[in-house]
Amino acid sequence: MTSWQVQEAKNKLSEVIERASQGEVQIITRCGEEIAVVIGIEAYRRLTTPAPPLIDVLRNAPPGFEELEITRQQGLAPEALEL
Repeated sequence: MTSWQVQEAKNKLSEVIERASQGEVQIITRCGEEIAVVIGIEAYRRLTTPAPPLIDVLRNAPPGFEELEITRQQGLAPEALEL
């Protein structure tokens, strides 16, 4: 992760973009305060693509998935469950 002051980021925009496109997060600061982040398009897409509904994931599960034995402990409050 690299940090750039606004003016430096302006002057080296091509470098900021190149590093971001290679997967390195670029932080932009103003007066020592972090104000923006530049990330590559793949990271952006991962962050903004909604997860598929659980029912679709289960329908597309690999062969043999239906043979798994899934049980639930009775009597535990939801907040007491360990995942």
